[in-house]
Amino acid sequence: EKCVILQSKIQRPMKTRILYLLLIILSCPCYASLRLPAIFADSMALQQSSCVPVWGYATPKARVTVRPDWTKAVSVTADERGYFKAFVSTPSYRDIPEGKMIILSGKEKVTIQHILFAEVWLAAGQSNMEMRLLGGKVMPVYGALEAIAHSAEGYPIRFYKIPHKNLFSTTY
Repeated sequence: EKCVILQSKIQRPMKTRILYLLLIILSCPCYASLRLPAIFADSMALQQSSCVPVWGYATPKARVTVRPDWTKAVSVTADERGYFKAFVSTPSYRDIPEGKMIILSGKEKVTIQHILFAEVWLAAGQSNMEMRLLGGKVMPVYGALEAIAHSAEGYPIRFYKIPHKNLFSTTY
């Protein structure tokens, strides 16, 4: 019985220390507050000769500056949830084929390099949209290797695949 009483006295301060440590860890902002969606990344493509949105999250009510190297900087203020959206104009591919953009908020900075300005196409559909250009064992695509080999002559191609989502799932 003495061991049980002694054990509970030893554990109580340890539990208190763990609780205090957990409260300290949860109360500090240990994450970056400037966040962009995954689609904003190096080697991305933006629609040429257009006005495109750049959005994400920052510290609530913080000033966010989007500084492209092809046009003037745009500053906006994040809302109470930290959401921001800024619109920047893009050049044509012939004028400036590639650019760089810096997003600033406070001391945080995100740099996106090798941005291509071109025609952006959104392709969506059912299972037929998932067939690779090379085709498959049962259904090859004739001339695919030549099409792939000559596809980027003078016109670079960028590809972004959005992961599958179950339409009937409750998590998005």
